[in-house]
Amino acid sequence: SFYEEYKFVIITVLLFFFYVITMRYIGFIISTSVYLLASQWLLSDRKKKNIPVIIIMTLFISVGAFYFFTNYLSVTFPAGIFFE
Repeated sequence: SFYEEYKFVIITVLLFFFYVITMRYIGFIISTSVYLLASQWLLSDRKKKNIPVIIIMTLFISVGAFYFFTNYLSVTFPAGIFFE
């Protein structure tokens, strides 16, 4: 069926829309971390899910992207309710 064939694509697109909407409210770092964590969990091989590696990669990418864009490119990201 259509859903079975495109299940991961549909879920990934829905996760992305949820990510974009929630970024304004909970901030860039938290929403990016949740999005990356969910995406990596969804798209990784069932037998090879390594939770510590997924968490470390998620935090490294989200904090690293935030640091790089704010310090070197002067991009302002939404702070969210936790970092205002």
